[in-house]
Amino acid sequence: MGLQKNSWVSDLFGIDLRTLAVVRIVAAITVLATLAILFQDVTEFFTDDGIYPRDHWLSRSQNPFWVSFHMIRGELWWQVLLFAVQVVLALMLLVGYKTRFASIATWILMVSLFNRTPPIDHRGDTLLCLLLLWGALTPWAARFSVDAALNTVKEFPTRVTSFATAGLILQMPLVYFVSVLLKLEDGSWRFPDMTAVFYSLSPEYVTPFGAWLVQIQPFWATQAKTVFTLVAEGVGPLLMFFIFVAPGVRHRWLPRLRWIAIGALTLMQLGLAVTVAVGLFPLISTLGLLPALPATLWDRWSRTARVQRASQTTIFFHPDCGFCKKAALLIRQLLLPNSTAVLPASADPTIVEEMTQRNSWIVRDGEGALHDRYGAFLLLISVSPWAFVLYYPLRALSFVGDPLYRWIAENRNVTGHLTQGLEFRPYRVRAGLVVTLLSALLMTNMLYSNVDSVVYGSTGEWHSPVELRRFQRSLRIHQNWRMFVSPYLWSNYYVIHGTLLDGTEVQLFAGGPIHLTPEPMAWDPPSELRSYAIYKNYRWRLYLQTIRDSTGSNDRGPYASYVCRTWNQHHFGDERLDTLRFYRMVRTRDLLRDPFLDEAEQRLLWRHWCFGRPADDQDD
Repeated sequence: MGLQKNSWVSDLFGIDLRTLAVVRIVAAITVLATLAILFQDVTEFFTDDGIYPRDHWLSRSQNPFWVSFHMIRGELWWQVLLFAVQVVLALMLLVGYKTRFASIATWILMVSLFNRTPPIDHRGDTLLCLLLLWGALTPWAARFSVDAALNTVKEFPTRVTSFATAGLILQMPLVYFVSVLLKLEDGSWRFPDMTAVFYSLSPEYVTPFGAWLVQIQPFWATQAKTVFTLVAEGVGPLLMFFIFVAPGVRHRWLPRLRWIAIGALTLMQLGLAVTVAVGLFPLISTLGLLPALPATLWDRWSRTARVQRASQTTIFFHPDCGFCKKAALLIRQLLLPNSTAVLPASADPTIVEEMTQRNSWIVRDGEGALHDRYGAFLLLISVSPWAFVLYYPLRALSFVGDPLYRWIAENRNVTGHLTQGLEFRPYRVRAGLVVTLLSALLMTNMLYSNVDSVVYGSTGEWHSPVELRRFQRSLRIHQNWRMFVSPYLWSNYYVIHGTLLDGTEVQLFAGGPIHLTPEPMAWDPPSELRSYAIYKNYRWRLYLQTIRDSTGSNDRGPYASYVCRTWNQHHFGDERLDTLRFYRMVRTRDLLRDPFLDEAEQRLLWRHWCFGRPADDQDD
């Protein structure tokens, strides 16, 4: 789908190719961070020895479209293999190598990963999958990538407009706007209460900085933050797509309004990240804002002194060395602006002589001085607009860099074989028919799904068919942004009361996982009733929130089995665990209107027998 450069549609939904590249890079980093966090609990979350075995998953799933490659096997080695594949794909996405394949494969495996253990996922996971899918349908490898370095297409636009770019740029503003509509249903977000932000800093969710902030800020400050959140989420998206009739006025004011909206929403996400334990959600939300970055950012960047210096630099490579040409093009694409010249030595007779004498590539700086070997690489780093911070560390490694370059120069046949897979090929920016149709279908799904979620919030009844919603959820394209809508008015912590075969009573709960050394039985809360003190990490909190609610009651048995299995794998004889009781300890007080401490109420969630329930035990 191509549109005229000066049309209002292009102004609103077009994206600069450099912005798309930044979105791709940040998306890959976000995927890697997500994998790193989840891998800490790979056994507990993704194997049959963990909290959600495959047989339980199969018995619970009512969605015939729910598919996960992570469900094929339940052993640890299979999950480690899939995680390794996902890391490789994310790295390919990061550097932009075979990007379309890497993008689609990354999306498929991330959907598979989140589908494997539904109790630990959240709407940020769905948002990440949506952004990956939108990105896969755009040419987000047209800049700052291996594919772009080896591209044989000579003429490239600087900006593209398509259904996919429209969906990518609309996705996060739509999340915010729909979220505001849903939040306004709850009185804590409306005048005169304005207490939503105060309750979001309740002990179960707050970070150490948030806990400190609660102690020093007056109540009116939290009310002001509630108003700021509503204004930023409600008005910000409107500013991003404000249509001016006159093109000149639109071109002048739309970038400015977008900077205001992006600044306010990013500030809100930063505040959320440092005060409330919500995992990577602020990073994913910020990633969703990046497509709206105005092209004026790159216009100003291209006029900076460092870019001008890089533009006056020329890289010369040996014309008979295929590896040398590829390496020069890759360095320019990943480190330098496209205005940096990359030429064969034959383009300048004096360079040919210098290259022969020095047995090295040559880089000529803006003043005409020639640099060779590792020094040439250091020069390119020093003029790079974004890698210049690495100059001094890399210069300190010259004792390694110089011998490494000599080895490469003397073994060009070896390095040539290593780069044979890097083939010159055309990279197409214009979307084909299939991509356009898929993007249009995904756009229709996005709009319909969000409208349905708002209507559902007001009526309590979905208008879309249940089978359609199941299909959407299986692909992580169902959109329902009911997040942070209704605050919790109380605080919770958990106790696992275990009894060993010798009659010893122990407290097993350790933030989701369990203590493997006997802890004396105690009902008291942690010394600090904060998220970081109660839970091992954000995913464990999500899981425990799920199983403590009535909708997750059927998932408590597998958790209890995991506790028994884990303890008894490390203890023998009479030290083995015989029975356990899993309690939710609730302080049912309004944190704002009833600030005095009260006694925690014990709510038994599950009773479990590790070796089978005795026939004469009739307790529920």
